[in-house]
Amino acid sequence: PLPRGGCSPPAEPAATTTTPAPAAPSLPPVAASLTVEGASRGGVVWASGAPFEVCFTLPASANAGPKSLVMYVGDASSGAYYDTSLIGYGPNVAVTSASQACVTADVSMGVPPGKEYSIVLQDKDWNELAGPAVFHLAEAELEYDSVQQQGDVLALVVRWTVRSEAAASPQDAIVIFSGAGEVVSWFYTACGCTGDPGTDVKASGTTTVHLSVAGSASGYRAYFYPGGHDYPVAIDSEWIDWSWFA
Repeated sequence: PLPRGGCSPPAEPAATTTTPAPAAPSLPPVAASLTVEGASRGGVVWASGAPFEVCFTLPASANAGPKSLVMYVGDASSGAYYDTSLIGYGPNVAVTSASQACVTADVSMGVPPGKEYSIVLQDKDWNELAGPAVFHLAEAELEYDSVQQQGDVLALVVRWTVRSEAAASPQDAIVIFSGAGEVVSWFYTACGCTGDPGTDVKASGTTTVHLSVAGSASGYRAYFYPGGHDYPVAIDSEWIDWSWFA
């Protein structure tokens, strides 16, 4: 026995309880989807313009084998499709095996503009996996209609045509670069000016620009920029021999 006033044995530690961690929330199922960059930005894709993005997502269960991107007429319900007009893709070209990806594509010249088309992601048996993503196809043509030397100045008549009036915009612009890549002139097609273009649309027409003969040795290139875009969708046909003015 302990003597009086001695030390008592240590107390038993208090019991502790552990709160279980909350269960992880269940994730929603992955839905198949397909988007076309142009179709999500005004609904317009430009033939032979800068390549656009096509993005798709598939649930793992649907990503079981080879798949391809195919371009159809209209919303694909007719079954009419283009074999090779979606440059780099088609029913005989497999895309990445990943279940989620973005790829770049372009539509070749020769597909009638001013109409609706769609892109579908499908398996090797032509079963639809995602899509259709519907878009409106436009096309632009740009050229120098004529050139005339007036002393030390060149008068260049620039002609443009947008083959789909629904795709033309008051902010469509033509920019002319020197051979060194410097901007030497530009104008809105709606007004032939650099000020406020207003609200009118001019899907085709001509405008005369005046440029230096001295700066023509390396050539002047014209580019068509559709409204709201920072890339060109047409370049002049380059038929002028600039050495004429050297």
